Amino acid sequence: MTAAELASAYHRRWEEKTANGQLKTVLYGPGKVLRSKSPDLVHQEILAYLLDHYAINSLICQTATGADIDPDRISFLRP
Repeated sequence: MTAAELASAYHRRWEEKTANGQLKTVLYGPGKVLRSKSPDLVHQEILAYLLDHYAINSLICQTATGADIDPDRISFLRP
């Protein structure tokens, strides 16, 4: 692996870590417990949270791109 590939992989790792942090602390909320009681419903509930997160981030990306702003510069939270 070249130094450039390693640097790129490190950057992608932090993007994924940030996205997972958004999901855990913002969209779902800290300390919340899933409501579903069966494994199938737990999977369905987790998928719903992931789809919500994807939809919100897609809107952020479209809006930022339309305004000629780097989507990585947009905060998930409103200050």
